[in-house]
Amino acid sequence: MNPVLTPRRETDVRFPMAMAKFQKKVLTKLMDIHMEVRRLGRCEPPLSSAHLEPQQTMEEFEREEKRLKDMQAFESLV
Repeated sequence: MNPVLTPRRETDVRFPMAMAKFQKKVLTKLMDIHMEVRRLGRCEPPLSSAHLEPQQTMEEFEREEKRLKDMQAFESLV
């Protein structure tokens, strides 16, 4: 057995771990994070005061720009 990969003490059995085991742990954690982000994206309603929809036409853009010239509407987003 390779002396570099053997634990130094009986209590030190977790590190260093084999590359395959490490990669599996990292990928598992990344998948957990990915699934949590997806879950939050589906469940969390956007904040009504700070939610902006993409403007589809120039007229919609100009209407939104005009609305945001009102200081109170603008500050509600900032």
